[in-house]
Amino acid sequence: MSIRWKAALMILIVGLLPFLAIGTLVYLDFQSSLRSSAFSNLEAVTNLQEARVVDMLRFYSQSTQYLADEPTIHQGAQYLLANPTAKDGLAQAFSQAQTNGQANQLVPFLQGAAIAKSDGTILVATPLLNDKKTLPVAAGQLLTDVFRDQHGTHLLFSAPMVYDGKTLARLYLTVDANLLDKITQTRDGLGDTGETFLVKQLDDKTGVFVTPLRFDSKAAFTQTIPLSETSRPSAQAVLKKSQTYTSGAFSYRGQPVIAVTRYIREAGLGIVGQIDQSEVFGPVQQLAQQVVVFAALLILFTLLVSSFIGDLFVRPILRLATAARKLSRGDFSARAKISSSDEIGQLGRVFNNMAEDLEKQDQAKSDVLALISHQLRTPVTAVKGFVSLVLQDKKGKLTADETKMLQLAFEENEKLNLLITQILDVAHADSGKMTLEKFPTDLVELTQSVVKDHQAAFALRRQTIDFHAPQTPYMVAADPAKLGFVVGNLLTNASKYSPEGSKVTVTMGRDDNKCWVTVTDSGLGISNADRRKLFQKFSRIENPKRETAEGMGLGLYMAKKIVDLHNGDLSVTSRENH
Repeated sequence: MSIRWKAALMILIVGLLPFLAIGTLVYLDFQSSLRSSAFSNLEAVTNLQEARVVDMLRFYSQSTQYLADEPTIHQGAQYLLANPTAKDGLAQAFSQAQTNGQANQLVPFLQGAAIAKSDGTILVATPLLNDKKTLPVAAGQLLTDVFRDQHGTHLLFSAPMVYDGKTLARLYLTVDANLLDKITQTRDGLGDTGETFLVKQLDDKTGVFVTPLRFDSKAAFTQTIPLSETSRPSAQAVLKKSQTYTSGAFSYRGQPVIAVTRYIREAGLGIVGQIDQSEVFGPVQQLAQQVVVFAALLILFTLLVSSFIGDLFVRPILRLATAARKLSRGDFSARAKISSSDEIGQLGRVFNNMAEDLEKQDQAKSDVLALISHQLRTPVTAVKGFVSLVLQDKKGKLTADETKMLQLAFEENEKLNLLITQILDVAHADSGKMTLEKFPTDLVELTQSVVKDHQAAFALRRQTIDFHAPQTPYMVAADPAKLGFVVGNLLTNASKYSPEGSKVTVTMGRDDNKCWVTVTDSGLGISNADRRKLFQKFSRIENPKRETAEGMGLGLYMAKKIVDLHNGDLSVTSRENH
């Protein structure tokens, strides 16, 4: 990351941290306030509806008891107990009771009635209850039962009928359950997703909705509630739990909700009030979105401003870096433009002084190398010619020892000539003056030619080169002479560090973007330490199979420089003793 962007990032962090901290605190406080407000409102609505349900049930329960104590019905029940087959007794009794204005006012929504024994066994019933044999006994409860049949949903109330201090019979009345529906469907203050509903238990594993749901009007007595789903407030209400849920609760639609559950013991019903969290926290979500948009704009503005400010400081450093890169490539004429007198300006002046000194030293080195090239090559070439003439002219006249010494002098002179050439080449590479003469070159043909040139040298050590040239040309833009030097150097090293009688394998390959030559030997491998210095100047790896190491350690260094100039890669893969 550049200094410019580091500075921008620092300014951004310093500027945004207080904003984000305050925004987070406001967000959490707002969210807590909304949760508290929603819970309080939901609790108030649920408690109010619970009170209304209890009041309504109490009214009808008292009405049922009033009718049970009404003399006409009381006598009719007594008559039925004595004469179980007198089926018209109930109708006659109710007919007489309804002439009483007070009774008619108490049960305006009466749907059916029955008189049963104290255990709930029906003695006589109106058509609505005529298909039942027994009815539940819920002593001490306002509501005996709530059930659904083909005629709709009904509330069942019962009251004991006491004779001489003993409950010998019970009066049952049914009322339309729409009265409950009207209470729970009053959703004032519950928003768009809030609702209340009643539930009851069916058996040990399931419950059922008693009233319609806001998002399912046909749920009453059709949609069951698995009691194992304890994250559902409806299940908790069935399980007689009176709790509040501000998190971790889900509605029958699977939506996260804030919920209140109450168990109405007098009725054996649970009441649930709930509202979707998405609606409750809608305002805070909108606030969060606005904060994010504002933060994004602030970030953009901060980055632009800090980038502009950072550029004022970074621009002279970039100029200095550009000059340094030119200097590293051997362009000692590179200078940094200085336009300030601050610390960066002082650094630039020091850099320019250093570059000027390096330019002078490079010129001096070039002069020395030119002198070496001229002064050393001339006598070395002369010595080579003189020794060659002596060996040819005096052939047969020299003793074996003299011939051997002259031959040795000739070979050492050749090594000295090669060393001078390598030193000059390295100097050109280091100074960045090595150039390539590129033109379209068939890498297959070039490699094949180099392999052929090395066959004789390999044969002296009884080594072979396994190379199967590809059938199609590999055309590259390259300097064939210098690239040939690279392949030749790899082959020479492979032979040098492989045992006599071994095989060196040369393979080639290519894809859409590159082609490659791989030289594989059968030597002793290269350690990690040696592999790191393999392409350094004057670095040699000793061959344990030979008494002395050959070369000056410049070949692979030059090969790497040449491959780099071709925008390629020269690498080694090896492990010790392999």
